[in-house]
Order: sequence, then structure tokens, then C-alpha cells
Amino acid sequence: MVNVQHFKFGTLYSVPVLAMIIVLFSAGESNDTVFAQNSTSALMNGNNVGITSSGSLIDDLLVIGNKTLDQGNYTGAIAYYDEVLAIDPNDVEALNNKGFTLDNLGNYTGALDYYDKVLAINPNYVEALNNKGFTLDNLGNYTGALEYYDKVLAMDPNDVEALNNKGFTLNNLGNFEEAIEYYDKVLAINPNDVEALNNKEVAQNNLDYYTENSDSNNDSSSNDDSDDNNDESDNDGNGDDGDSEQDASEDQYEESNPLRDQIRNNVNEKLSDSGIGN
Repeated sequence: MVNVQHFKFGTLYSVPVLAMIIVLFSAGESNDTVFAQNSTSALMNGNNVGITSSGSLIDDLLVIGNKTLDQGNYTGAIAYYDEVLAIDPNDVEALNNKGFTLDNLGNYTGALDYYDKVLAINPNYVEALNNKGFTLDNLGNYTGALEYYDKVLAMDPNDVEALNNKGFTLNNLGNFEEAIEYYDKVLAINPNDVEALNNKEVAQNNLDYYTENSDSNNDSSSNDDSDDNNDESDNDGNGDDGDSEQDASEDQYEESNPLRDQIRNNVNEKLSDSGIGN
């Protein structure tokens, strides 16, 4: 009986206590909801409300912009970077990434403008140095591109992006053996670097092509010398001087269409097929 009466008393006593706990819990839940709403509002509006500051808003915008860029939505990515720059015009990551996006859109001069803005703020910003070099390569300014890669390598001789990019530019210049040396430097650091492996294969194929055609061209030159000697003996009124005129025409053709142009075309075709450097 005592136990039963005590139990009944305890039950009756617990009812108002339970009610109070429910009220307090509900009030706390309501406050959490308001706090979350304030934080969300701060994130959307960029106000310093709750725990969200403009700095974290910039970080969030950059993350979304970078994901949008990775998805290939370049105009969408630029919109996010512009939002960052509206908050902080000197945000080097947004400036650099917008330049990179413009490069992907083929707007090389626009890309260079944004890299220059970054480098005016921080002359040693490695990403902008590498990216500017690659954009100059896209514009055909190979010596300018090498200058920027060398700036990076002067700070860090093992920067794989600069090593890869310099190899790529040397390949475009037709310096295939030197390009292979730079790809080997990358592979000594990371034997599984896919970009270096692919680029080295292209450079090696170009070197083989150049070597084969150089040998063929040398053989052709020897034959031309022999033909020239025959042409000298043909100047005897027998009407065989046409061979000499043909040789002169071929020499003029070689001057206007050197082997280097043939190699360059081969390089561009291979790069286009492999998608390397995009």
C-alpha cells in the first residue's frame, strides 16, 4: 500500500514537472529556429548577423563558383566570382579563378587582365604565374610563357604544374628533347602524374616524327645535289634545263614551307586529338 500510494504521489507530482520541461524545450527549439533563420539571412545578404561574416560568405561563394567551374558552366562560375569581387575587389582567388575561366572561354586578353590584377597585389601568387604563362602559350607567346614558369621554378624547383607547363611550351617550340626532360622531372616526383605521362608521349612521338623526316629530308638534299650536277651538264642546248627550273621551284617551296611548319602542324593535331592542356 505504501508503495502504491508513493507511486501515485510521484505520478501526480511528475505531471506539472513534465509540463514545465515541455514548455522549456519548445521555447529552446523556437529560439534555435530563429537563430538558424538569422544565420541563413546573413549568408544570403552578406550581413554580419549571427555567426556568419562576410569572410565566410566569400568562402561559400568561392566554393560554389569553383564547383560550377568544374562542371564546365563557365558563365555561371564567373557570376559567383563577380559576387565575391563585389564584396572584396582584391580577393586574389576570385580574380585568379575568373581569369582562368575567361581563358577556358577563349578570352585570353581578358584572362591576362585578371592575372595582372592578382600579380599587382601579390607578385608571387603561384597560381596566377602558372596560369598567365599558360594563357601566353595559348596566344603563341612561348618565350613570355617560359618567363612566368621560370619565376615559379625559381621559388620552387619541384612545382609540378610549372614543370609540366614548361614542358608543354617547349614542345610547342619544337624543343622536344628538352620538353621530355621536364616531363621526366615531374615523373621523378610523381611517377603516376597522368598529365606528364601523356605530354611526354606526345613529345616523344613528335621527336620521332621530326627525326624520321629530317633523315628523309637529308636524303632528298643529297639527291638534289646530284640533280644539280646533272643540270649543269644539261646546259648544252638539249632542252633538259627544265630539271634545273624544277629544282629552283622546289627550293622556293621549302623556304616558304619549312619542315618546322610540318612539325608544328603535327604537334597541333596530336594535342587536339589528346585534349592535353585544356
